[in-house]
Amino acid sequence: MIKNSIYNLIGMSLPVIVGLFSIPALIEVLGAEKFGILTLIWAIVGYFGVFDLGLGRAMTLVVREELSKGSTHEKLNSIIWTNLLAMGFLGIIAFCIVLLYTLIFDVRGEILIPLLILGVVIPFVILSNGVRGVLEAAEEFKFINLVRTPLGIYTYLAPLFAAYIFESDLIAIAIMLGLGRILLFFLYSLAAVKIISALKFIPVIDFAHLPRLLNFGGWLTVSNIVSPLMGYIDRFFIARSLGFDSVAYYVTPYEIITRLWIIPGAITGVLFPS
Repeated sequence: MIKNSIYNLIGMSLPVIVGLFSIPALIEVLGAEKFGILTLIWAIVGYFGVFDLGLGRAMTLVVREELSKGSTHEKLNSIIWTNLLAMGFLGIIAFCIVLLYTLIFDVRGEILIPLLILGVVIPFVILSNGVRGVLEAAEEFKFINLVRTPLGIYTYLAPLFAAYIFESDLIAIAIMLGLGRILLFFLYSLAAVKIISALKFIPVIDFAHLPRLLNFGGWLTVSNIVSPLMGYIDRFFIARSLGFDSVAYYVTPYEIITRLWIIPGAITGVLFPS
């Protein structure tokens, strides 16, 4: 567990260190107002990225239990694929909510197209949570972080690169960020198929497994909805009352401080499946 916690800590901290240097440079290139818009888009997509009704964590718990009991490949196959199907459906619903949000609040200007681009990526973000849950159940923390670390660094550097190349175009930045999320999902998926033998069989869907998954995941739903809301809603109030440029000056120190959560997060991520 100590070794896996170190893997997690390295995997979470290296991107943050890169972010400490890249975010000020990104603000300088984009300007405070555009960076403020970008952080709000990140907030919206990040919020709906946890819109999985706790099924990501339920995946880790249930698959770990089945692996410990030596369950058949057929049962593991049906549990994993059924859960992923449900999570994919939730991802589509989340995108539809983002689309509805743009219509109800008549979102226009520079924020609209980047928001829709990243909205399309939400199903991949939610599915990544599920596939990572499978890898955590198998205690493949070394591989998880071998993938997560470079893509975490990419998340900070890609917007800066796109801002320089495409002259601060938020659409280009959104595309770069979206591609990173999609790549993360596919790399996790390839690893899960290789590591979990049950996934090499033809997918079997059995909705009888869902009550068990939702019974655990349901307890996390309130936290998944309320916690990010409390973490992001202040940015929208600031943007509304003080303008987008003020959001940039607020979010930067806030993000630096809250990234210290990676220390307990690195440990609890390993303790949970154990």
